[in-house]
Order: sequence, then structure tokens, then C-alpha cells
Amino acid sequence: MKVSRGLTRTADESWILENDRWRMTVVPDFGGQITSLVYRPLEEELLRSVDSRPMWQAEPYIYGVPLLFPPGRIRGGTFEWQHVTYRWPINDTKGPNHLHGFVWDLPWEVADAVGGLTIVPSALARRRFGDYLGSRVDVRVTYTLEATAVRIRVVVTNEGPAAIPFGWGFHTTWNLADHDWRVTLPAGQEWAMGDDGMPSGTLLPELQVLRELDRGRPARTVVADTCYRLADGVDPVVWMRHPSRPVAFAWRPDPSFRHLVVYRPSLDSAYISVEPYTWTHNAVNLSLPPTVTGVDGLNPGERRQLDYTVEVS
Repeated sequence: MKVSRGLTRTADESWILENDRWRMTVVPDFGGQITSLVYRPLEEELLRSVDSRPMWQAEPYIYGVPLLFPPGRIRGGTFEWQHVTYRWPINDTKGPNHLHGFVWDLPWEVADAVGGLTIVPSALARRRFGDYLGSRVDVRVTYTLEATAVRIRVVVTNEGPAAIPFGWGFHTTWNLADHDWRVTLPAGQEWAMGDDGMPSGTLLPELQVLRELDRGRPARTVVADTCYRLADGVDPVVWMRHPSRPVAFAWRPDPSFRHLVVYRPSLDSAYISVEPYTWTHNAVNLSLPPTVTGVDGLNPGERRQLDYTVEVS
């Protein structure tokens, strides 16, 4: 694997990881996210890629793979967890909600570029952790390539004196501009969604907006902004199958990711987001067990490792 520096069209530093099969671009200033992922045997861009700051600033959530800590919507930006009231910034155009945490819109810094690329949040992001989580938090994200796989490893450590609410997500956004893909979700249940883009608290007995996606469905037929809970014990892999070639990509988070959000605003959208989360939208305000919502915490000194892999077959 080769790791080299580059520049976006607006002269932002980028890092390119490549081998015989993959070429991945990460732009630390764009929230530390993957901005492009090309499968070289087909010269196939898998993601909705971005290569300029104005493009990224216009729609920062829906290019590449944004890092969400924590993910999803929080109604009113307010909740109580372990007798502490949290108030997070209101930044959701769908309503007076908090959306997607504290690191997606800030620069990251390169900590290591040997054998992969490891990035850490900027000082401003670390201050946000103190302001909104009330703790010192260390976050490290490492990107690596193998012959048949792309690997993302996230390590989060609570370095403060008190437990903090904990959730993580990846806002993976696939490219549909060139052709369709057939999407297959793991077995699970769709949440009934309110007009405010939040789960109502009820899991539907049958898929409605996401019908047939558990068996496979063309991505271009989907219009959704819908939360989905995986069935207990199922492999969390989401399949992306080429419509005309015998190639498929398995997007596999580790088993701690029991929730997805499927987002495609219209039939004309040249992308679809299939986003693995450890908790669902507004999980901390739902009156349901944590085993259902994904609500979790990180104790003082606790270290959590999360993995997300793209495999080709």
C-alpha cells in the first residue's frame, strides 16, 4: 500500500492510499472523511465523491463517508442521561434538533502515515467534547487498504472523570450517477417515522418505505429518510451489487452497529446514503430499552474500538 499527499481542486491537503485494487482519498480538513473510493479493476467510483471546499460546505453530510460522533438527530438538542442534562447545538434543517455530533464539520490532523493513515480531531473539536460531553475524549481513526478490503478503525477513549453518552456512525453515501446498484440490507425492522424525521418509538411489523430492501432492491427506486433496526444476532453487512457485472461490495460494520439510516431525498438523487449507527435517531429520548435504541455510555478510562470494512467479492 502506498500513502501519498495530494491537493483538492481548492488546494486543501488530501491523502491518497492506493494499491493494485483500491484508491482511497481522505481530506483531513473535510471532517477527516473519505472523499473518494475507487475500485481500480473497474475504475468504479463507489462513493459520491467531493473534491472542492465549496461543494463539501454546501452538502457536508452527503459526500463520501462522514464521521459522526455521535450520529443522528436529537430532538431539541436536549436530553438527560445518568442524571445529567445535555444541551447540544441546533443545526438540523428539518427542525429544531441537533444533528450528527461534533467532528464532521471540523478539521482533523494527521497523526501517522506509515502503514495506513491515522487522524485525530483538531484542538477545536476536542474543546467541543469538553463543552458538550463534559469530558476529555481521545478519538483516533485509522484507514488502511488490503488486497480485497478497505478498513476503517475507530478508537475512542474517555479520558475524563465521568461517564459520557456514546454513539458513533458513518454517513456512507454511494454514487448512483453512473449506474444503479442493487442494495440488500440485513434482516430487521423499519421504525415508524414522524414528520420531524424522528422514530416514533414503534417498530413496524413489515417494511414499508424500505420494502424489499432486505431481499435486494435497486437503489434508484428508493426514496427514504428512514431508520432501521437490525434483527438480533444478524450479520450487519449491507450488500452493494453491480447491476451488470459479477462483482459485489460488502459494507460490514462490526456487531456493535445495530442500526441503519437509509436516506435518498428523491428519485432524481444521484446518490443514496446507507448509514450504520450504534444508536438510532433520538435514541436518548426514546422511552425504550437500550437494547432496542442502542443508547450506550463510555465510562471513565474506557476505550472502545469500532470497525467498518468494505470487502469485494
